[in-house]
Amino acid sequence: GKGGRVGRARCWGSSDPESTVAGIREEVRQQLAASAEQSQLLDGTVPDASQLVVVQFEATPPFRIEIVYAAGGCDGGACRALHAALTSQKLTALLAERQAAFDARLDDTFGLKKATLGGKPLTKPTRAFAAATLSALVGNLGYFYGTLVVAGADGKPNTRTAAAPLFTGVPSRSFFPRGFLWDEGFHQLLLGAWDSAIADDALTHWLGTMHGDGWIPREQPLGAEAEARVPSEFLPQRRLHANPPTLILRLQRSLDRGGGTLSAADAALARRLWPRLVKWYAWFTRTQAGEVRGSFRWRGRDRNDRKLNAMTLSSGLDDYPRASTPSKAERHVDLHCWITYFARFLGQLARALGQEKKAEMYDSS
Repeated sequence: GKGGRVGRARCWGSSDPESTVAGIREEVRQQLAASAEQSQLLDGTVPDASQLVVVQFEATPPFRIEIVYAAGGCDGGACRALHAALTSQKLTALLAERQAAFDARLDDTFGLKKATLGGKPLTKPTRAFAAATLSALVGNLGYFYGTLVVAGADGKPNTRTAAAPLFTGVPSRSFFPRGFLWDEGFHQLLLGAWDSAIADDALTHWLGTMHGDGWIPREQPLGAEAEARVPSEFLPQRRLHANPPTLILRLQRSLDRGGGTLSAADAALARRLWPRLVKWYAWFTRTQAGEVRGSFRWRGRDRNDRKLNAMTLSSGLDDYPRASTPSKAERHVDLHCWITYFARFLGQLARALGQEKKAEMYDSS
């Protein structure tokens, strides 16, 4: 502490894997209320298996606290040495060093020093904006775990899936803290250029959420905290509602850069993902088919949504102008383009993996 008085810290830990922010907040509130009159102190109980620890300080303003996290713990001299290395001026210098390394890697990865905007080199504020954009994307990565509500068909009750994990970027940590299928495809393009291993992890997680029939839920609020940010009417995911297959965009970029070939690492990833990509494409062509042979229609438009132009959330282009009155006779050109793009991609990917007969099959789709 500095300037005022900071008393000894007290802690309380939780080893419950189902703990949520709201639940922890309530548990701490009850514990403080039950403590000795006016003391308002945590009881100091921290189980060895704790996954979350609440730290409480009593302090007299003005004060400053520096906290150093020691992974695995430390004792005596080791703690003092770690504290000395990661506080005050040494920490400031280390942060500046890491910032410089980040900026250099950003310039090198995306060619910012050679890039131009309006025919002129990028200004310092523009490059700072680029750094903030990438940082926001990486900072929005999260690991979620939980069940998903699936809407019952033909008036049947909703059900929940088995609990499953999802490592993904999110559009907004505060307002949309959950995975969105088509958003992730665009996240992949930037994240893959920055760190392909992290992007591969997110991609395989998403394809790992595929159901047996090839359906991938387009929104995935997994866990109580993610669900808390979703209006109840949007929680149930519907088995016939799609989302554009943007997850294939990064692999398509790799094919384009390699002139139809893949690096050894990308080829290994593609072979692992191939069965699910094929199943996903089959699900699209089967469930999104239109009334006229060769046509396609997004499912999920509701003529009773009280809008002049009924929303098409499954398309990703929610309020894109379409027929004012939804019907089975609609033919959605954007979906037709996605299906065609998907078929061409599978043909190119099959050829890159040495599967010529399958390539010819998708080429003729």
